[in-house]
Amino acid sequence: AAFSPELIYFRLVLRPQNTNLIPSKLLELSTPGHHQYGQHLSQREIHQIFSPSSQTIGSVSEWLIDTGVTHFEINNQSVSFSTTIQNSKKLFPANLSKRSEGFNDETTWRIHNYAVPDRLKTHVNFIQHTHHHEYFPLQHNDKIETIGLHNKTRRSTNTIPQDYIGVCTSKCNSRIVTPACLRQLYSVPETHNRNASRAAFVTFSDLNTFGRLNDLSTFEYRYTPNVEKEGFSVKRFKPKAFGSGGVDDSVQINVDAQYMKAMSAPVLLEGYSVGGNWFDLLEELLSMTDEDLPHTLVASYGGQESLLSREEAVHICDMIEMLGMRGVSVIVSSGLDGVGGSCWELDKNRTRFGAHFPASCPYVTAVGGTIGFDPERAASFSGGGFSEYFNRSLAPWQEKDVSEFLNMNANNLSSFFNRNGRSYPDVSAQTHAFLIIDHGTEYQVNFSSSSCPTFGGAIALVNGARISNGQRPLGFLNPFLYGQGRVGLNDISTGYSVGCNGLERNGRPIVGHIIDGAKWHATNGWDPATGLGTPNVTRLIEAATECM
Repeated sequence: AAFSPELIYFRLVLRPQNTNLIPSKLLELSTPGHHQYGQHLSQREIHQIFSPSSQTIGSVSEWLIDTGVTHFEINNQSVSFSTTIQNSKKLFPANLSKRSEGFNDETTWRIHNYAVPDRLKTHVNFIQHTHHHEYFPLQHNDKIETIGLHNKTRRSTNTIPQDYIGVCTSKCNSRIVTPACLRQLYSVPETHNRNASRAAFVTFSDLNTFGRLNDLSTFEYRYTPNVEKEGFSVKRFKPKAFGSGGVDDSVQINVDAQYMKAMSAPVLLEGYSVGGNWFDLLEELLSMTDEDLPHTLVASYGGQESLLSREEAVHICDMIEMLGMRGVSVIVSSGLDGVGGSCWELDKNRTRFGAHFPASCPYVTAVGGTIGFDPERAASFSGGGFSEYFNRSLAPWQEKDVSEFLNMNANNLSSFFNRNGRSYPDVSAQTHAFLIIDHGTEYQVNFSSSSCPTFGGAIALVNGARISNGQRPLGFLNPFLYGQGRVGLNDISTGYSVGCNGLERNGRPIVGHIIDGAKWHATNGWDPATGLGTPNVTRLIEAATECM
C-alpha cells in the first residue's frame, strides 16, 4: 500500500562540543572558596564553548538536503524538520506503524528502530519524532505517572479553622499546611528588601491551564496579606510537535504558583508554560539573554529514568549543567514513588528500585518530602534512591555523606540498586495536606510534589539576599548545601519511605514486583528519604552571604 502524504516531524539533537569540560568547570564555579566561585559564564560564552561544531551542522544539513529535505530549522542544539511518511523511509530505514493515542484518540505515525547513517553518529546524539511520549511529563498510567496531583479534598471556606486564615496563626497543624505555617517552620525572615532576583517555575501543560491567575490573587489576599508582594507573569514557550504536554489539571500549577510565591515574596516570579518536554524547556532557557534568565528554576515534573535512553538523559543533564554555569539554581522534585515505585525496570524487565529523572541528574537539587511537625518526619512516598545512568564520581560533594549512609544501612537491599550511583534527594520539605485555591475554591492537596516549590521559594530568597549584598547568585547549589550550607538545613531522622509493596501511595494496587522490607529510613545525616533535611531560611541566608 502507498504511504500517506501526511507529514511527520523530526528533531535531530546534535552533539555539543567540549562536554568533557563541563563537570570540572561547573564544580569550580559552584564550590565556595574556589577562586572562580560565582564567576558564572554568559550566554555568549556558553554558546562559544559548547555549541555543536560547524562541521556537525554542515554534515547534518548536507545529509538532509541530499535526502530531499529542503526546509529545516537549525537551533542552538538541534535541527528540526518535517517530511512525508514516504520520504522518512529514505532518511531512516526503519519500521513504520500507525496508532491511536492521547485524550482524543489522535492517529499518529510511529517509527521504530530508526537511526542516522554511520557517518553522522558522531554528530547526532539522538532523534525525536512526533509525539515522543518517552519524555516528561507523562500522562497517568499503570506504570509511571506525571508528578502532580493524586488526591485532593475540597473544603468550603467555613470548614477552614479560623487560625489558618491569614498570617495570624503561629502554629502548624498536621491537618493542613498553609504559608504561615511554612514560613514559621522554616524560619523565613518576615521582612525582605526588594532586589533584582528572578525566579521561575515550570509546568509542562496545555497553555489554557495558566489562565486562572485570579486564584493566585485570592490565595495571596487570604493567606499572605502581610507579605510584601511582587508581580507575577507568565512566559509561554511555543508548543512543539515533540512531547504530549500531558497535564490539563490546574491544581498542580496552583500548588507551584501559590506556594513558591508565598515562600519567595517579594522576589519577582514567572511561570513558564512549556508545550513540550525537558529538551524544549532547556533549549529555550539556554537561548535566553543573561538579563532574562531566572536565578532560581523550579520544576515539579519527572518520570522513570529508564524510560529515557542513556544518551538522552546525559544530554539533558549536560544542558542542566550549562544552566548551572550561567548561575541558575535548578530545583526538581524527587518524585512520589518512595523507594522505587513498582520496582519493575521496564527496559530490562528486572526487579530493581526505579530511579527518577531528572532528580537522578547530579546537577539538579532534588527535593524529597516530609510530613508532620513534632517531629517533622519522612513522608512514606518521598522519592529517593540511586541513579543507574550517573555515577556518584560525578557528584564528589556527596560522596562522604552517601558512603556513611551505605556503610550503616541498606546492605540487605544492595542487589536492587546501584550503590555507586548519584544519590537523591539532596534536601526535603513539607509535601502533604497543602491548602490551595483552585477555581475560587479552597482545596486540601495530598500526595503532591509541593515540597519542590516550597524549597525553591526558600532558595529564591537566598539568591535575592546575595544579590542585595552585591554578590552573585548561588547557581548550582549542591556543593554549597553539602558544605557550608548544611548549617541551614534541619536534619530529619524520623520516619521512612516505602515502596515495592504492590501499592501506589494512595493504596491502589500497582503492577510491579514485591520486595519485602523495601524502605529508606531517615537517619542522622544524609539519607535517601529526606536528603540532608529541610530548610532554615535565615541560616541559609547567613551561610550563603558569607560564601565568597
